[in-house]
Amino acid sequence: NSVIAVLKFSEEDTKSLLEKLEEKGQPFEAKVDPETWFPAELIAKSQMSGDESIKGIGYSAELFYKSPYMNGSLTQVTDTDYFVLSLHTEID
Repeated sequence: NSVIAVLKFSEEDTKSLLEKLEEKGQPFEAKVDPETWFPAELIAKSQMSGDESIKGIGYSAELFYKSPYMNGSLTQVTDTDYFVLSLHTEID
């Protein structure tokens, strides 16, 4: 089972969130496959990427874990205040 959410924060909240995320672990290069329901701005980014994915910086989603969703990542979309949260239950 999994949950995917698109979150948009104010510039101030984005900075605060990034500080908390960086305390939890090392960021990594990430890409997200767009869903049809994503905001138009993110769909446009995927169309410009060359491989139909949305590029960003990934972090552990530990701050967002809630049972049974205890695995996942949070990806900040490059040059935006959008984040894609992907949570899932135990890895098969």
